[in-house]
Amino acid sequence: MNIKKAHIDSINLMSEGFEDLFENDNYHIEIIKAKGIYSPSRYKSEFGQKLKRNLAEVKVIHTSNGLSIPLKRLANNNQKQIIEFGGLSGYLERSQLLQEFFKNVSVEMEDALICRIDICLDYSRIPSSAIKNLKENRNPFKFKNSTYYKSKSEKKINPYYDVKIYNHSLKNGLESKVKRIEFCFKKSFIGDVRLRDIESIYPKMEKAILKASGLSAKIDSFFSKLQNNYQ
Repeated sequence: MNIKKAHIDSINLMSEGFEDLFENDNYHIEIIKAKGIYSPSRYKSEFGQKLKRNLAEVKVIHTSNGLSIPLKRLANNNQKQIIEFGGLSGYLERSQLLQEFFKNVSVEMEDALICRIDICLDYSRIPSSAIKNLKENRNPFKFKNSTYYKSKSEKKINPYYDVKIYNHSLKNGLESKVKRIEFCFKKSFIGDVRLRDIESIYPKMEKAILKASGLSAKIDSFFSKLQNNYQ
């Protein structure tokens, strides 16, 4: 069986507070939602998404090299902050900048709990066998430019993980042809794992990918350079 290299595209971390790390001249923190402040248009302008109602507080960390990093508090757990690093595995300069940024700050975040990890596998064409395997136990449905595969037993939200396939080239304006299958692993699947122990859950995620899609994946070391990871 061929082993496919997989990459971490996004990771969300949770801790009591991250802001102290960014209170210097290299960063600017913008308040999007807080008591007396509500700017959903700014959030959509930065991230292309609507501001969710379950958020008690939303801030954006602006870096000196042009990155914008979301920093949130949930309404049902406002003692914790969640910082989101989305788009780590890509083919544009932003992904390279984000990887470097994460490397620099992760040393100070090693005790933070992981609350989400997105694992991606890139191809010039998604193997038909993977799509067939996904359809055996999941129902596909299209939303915008993505096809989601929902398990037949799950309700509206799967607390463990989601699977989707989309045209990564179209989403990011790439000249090369890149199709992406992405597994979004959530807190209920991950458990209480801290960033310093991230590699301890690689085998569990690889097993879930194999079971759902039939793809034998090997998750790359988080700090490896992105080099021709689609076939």
